[in-house]
Amino acid sequence: MLRTLLLAFAGCAQVAPPRPPPSPPVPAARPVGDPLELRLDTSHHAIEVGTADAELVRPHVEKIRGISGAKLWATASDAGVTELRAANLVVKYRDWLDVMHCANVLTDPAGASRPAPPPFHDEPDSPLLVQLALPADNAGIEWSGIEYLEVNNATVIANGDPAVVAKSPIVSWVGHLGTRERVEHLVSELQLGGGCAVPDAELVALASWIERDRNAMIELDVVLVGESDRFDALVRRIGGREVGPTGLHIIWIRREALPAIAGQRDVRQLSFHHDADLT
Repeated sequence: MLRTLLLAFAGCAQVAPPRPPPSPPVPAARPVGDPLELRLDTSHHAIEVGTADAELVRPHVEKIRGISGAKLWATASDAGVTELRAANLVVKYRDWLDVMHCANVLTDPAGASRPAPPPFHDEPDSPLLVQLALPADNAGIEWSGIEYLEVNNATVIANGDPAVVAKSPIVSWVGHLGTRERVEHLVSELQLGGGCAVPDAELVALASWIERDRNAMIELDVVLVGESDRFDALVRRIGGREVGPTGLHIIWIRREALPAIAGQRDVRQLSFHHDADLT
């Protein structure tokens, strides 16, 4: 009887299995009203703050990037944004300021500068492509010896010495105009948008569209950064022809020649002329 009781007691005294670890807390939802913008890096965000008081903002941000009028641009963590909002400041995420080619230019500058995937390629010495730390209309850009070709929000296209541009405190990244920028309209017209989930998904899809009928003829409107004998010579060399009035640059080429045209240094933008066959 004593042996039976001891065995029964030992069975009751068995150690309970360990409890599973608690589930991680669910991240707080983004405040209603914030615009949906690309956020590639969860620890550093470009933000716009509705104040020009740098001393009020400085304790809560990693870096103040610029001030203009009643707005201040900075880099901050999510915690810093929460602190600023707790102080009743209007804060908006502006991560697109740091994004080029689906890469964060501050944390992955090499990713922003990666070459286009085959069959696309870019000629050397293309115009500069510059990403600023705040919108250009507030940045006050003045670079000696630089020829400005285009200024659009926080992106500048220019000719000149990249070392001169890179020294500017408002510049986040300096690269070169390339195929991605030149075919933006074609990608949109073909409805090839792929977002940033897969790197260069749009160019991969455009390459597949070319392969479906390499010899099909396409008519393109071409915008150049300036008059270019090199562009005219390329069109002739690839067997294409210009069909528009002088200065308008409407060209007739095979699909297979599109990578060469899209990589030509003097080309700024390509789009289909009239109602192209987009199949």
